[in-house]
Amino acid sequence: MQNAANKALNKANAMDQDASSTRNAAQANRDYTASLQQRAWDQKFLTSLVTKHNKTQQEANLLLEAHKKTNGQISAQDKELIAGITAQQKALENYSKVQSATSKARTSAAKSQAKEERSAKRDAERAAQERLQIEYQYADDLKKGYLDLDAEIKRIIESGADSSFIQKAKDRHNFEEELYLRSLTEQINAYKWSEEEKLNYSIETQKLIARESGKYNDDHKQAVLDSLDAQRDYELAQIKLAKEQRIFQAQQALYSEMGLIKKRYELERQEIARTVNDPNERAELLNGSFASQSKDEASVRDQAISDYRDVMGYEESPLVKPFKVLDKMRELDLINEEKYQQDKLMLQTKYSASYMESMLGGFAALVDENSSAYAAMFAAQKAFAVAQALINIPPTTIFQD
Repeated sequence: MQNAANKALNKANAMDQDASSTRNAAQANRDYTASLQQRAWDQKFLTSLVTKHNKTQQEANLLLEAHKKTNGQISAQDKELIAGITAQQKALENYSKVQSATSKARTSAAKSQAKEERSAKRDAERAAQERLQIEYQYADDLKKGYLDLDAEIKRIIESGADSSFIQKAKDRHNFEEELYLRSLTEQINAYKWSEEEKLNYSIETQKLIARESGKYNDDHKQAVLDSLDAQRDYELAQIKLAKEQRIFQAQQALYSEMGLIKKRYELERQEIARTVNDPNERAELLNGSFASQSKDEASVRDQAISDYRDVMGYEESPLVKPFKVLDKMRELDLINEEKYQQDKLMLQTKYSASYMESMLGGFAALVDENSSAYAAMFAAQKAFAVAQALINIPPTTIFQD
């Protein structure tokens, strides 16, 4: 019974709660509806004041507030106060607008001024750069070097690079200036320099480049300097040889024929020794030069002997030409050494027999046939005749058993 009563009581309480919730919900709906209606009336009131009575938004808000607090009974004094408040607010708004406009104007003016200043700065920089370009364009080479140095130092400073590069830039400028001045010196004076002076000046310039250009490390630098010294020695020797050759060409009339040959081959061998690097080739060329000199000197001597014989009236030996033929035959291996000697002896004997016969025949006409002189010459003639006959007999016949 008690449980049933408790359940009934609980159910009744639950129903009361549901009814209360329902009532609360209905009241909330009514309150929300009333709130919406009030907001609609307020908005309509404000709109009417602004659109029909030409009130500002601030003044309309104040009149709405007064209307609510006075239940629609707004006094003239309240309206006057609201109008004053509205005027003050409007004045404040106008002041704010003026201040905003002024600030905007100042900001705009500052921006315009900054823009003009930037533009003026760019124009000034552009004009300065243009002046530098014009100055560089019309500067001489020496002046251009200093302008380049100034530009390079400025670039190093602006880049934030180590200050040691400034000294390196100055050293490079000094090196390039020295090269320029050396080139100018050579251009001005080269016409009056000797070949040796030109060579020495050129080598010294190349040494300066090797030492100061920064292109080589210490080992390579020394190798280049040694090579330049060797080059100078070689070219000085060439210049000396060329000078001797020119002098020789100019003084040929002062030399004898043998002297010309000797000097010409001497200069030739000097040139071979200084220009041919391969030792085998150099040895062959030098040997050939000595052989050619000997041949030319022999030719001069032979011609001198021949001219002397012609001048003195000496008849050339009839054996000269036959002996030359025999020498040629042996040289070409057309006859052996034994045959060569045999033929040479035969020619000598034949020539001697003919010569004696001619000589004795001439003397016989001058002496008496019965004299002892004639008998002696006759015996000699017969002896040469026998010798001639023996020469004409083939060797196989003479030495037959």
